[in-house]
Order: sequence, then C-alpha cells, then structure tokens
Amino acid sequence: MDSRTNLEYLFRKRKQQNLYWSQEELEKMIVSVISTMSYLQSVGMAHRDLKPANKFLMESGEIKIIDFGESKDYFKESDDGGVGSMATIRGTPQYLSPILWKAHVEDGGNTRHVVHNLFKSDVYSCGLIFL
Repeated sequence: MDSRTNLEYLFRKRKQQNLYWSQEELEKMIVSVISTMSYLQSVGMAHRDLKPANKFLMESGEIKIIDFGESKDYFKESDDGGVGSMATIRGTPQYLSPILWKAHVEDGGNTRHVVHNLFKSDVYSCGLIFL
C-alpha cells in the first residue's frame, strides 16, 4: 500500500492545504469502517489499536484497516451483563476509550489489565478518528 493513502498522512496534508472532504466522501469512509468493524465483531475479533495510521483510503473511497498485531479474539460470556472481559490494555493513548485511558494514564500506567468491552473500545476509537 502507498503511504500517501494512509489516513494520518492525508489528514495532515489536507489540513495544511485547507482542503476538506465532502459529506459524501466522509459518509463512504465511515460506512466502510463501520461495515468492517461490524464484520470483525460478528466473528469475535477486536482490533484494539484503531487510529488514522492504521487506515488507508482506497481509490474506491473505502477504507482498508491494517495492523492487526494487537487484535484479540473475544468471546463474550452470556452472563457478564455486557461488561466485557479482563484484557491487557492495548492501543495508542490518543485513541483509547475512557475506561482504558483512565486505567492507562490517570492511574499512572500501573494498570496492565482492565475489565471492559473490547468492541465498545473499538467503536469509541473509530469515532475519534472521524471527529
């Protein structure tokens, strides 16, 4: 993949040039990411490090997600009340969900594991990217 199609690179370049994506372009990118994340969740996979550097814009306008090095197979237990499971904190600090941020940063980085819903953390990270 060409590094010039990396979202982090594109965000910076477009900001410097005062260029903005159209609503249609943004919608296509967001739907592409949501569709991919929905599929991953349906097969029990959480990415755990979603950020612009891990997303590439294809010529079709869709987003390709890469770097599954921190991903985790997740099998939600039916009796956990939606809380999630104990998991090691992973991800880039700027894109962590509030529960992970608190455990990683506010608690001094001493917490290595936290009970949370991995899928909700991925959704939160996606939202930050397109904020």
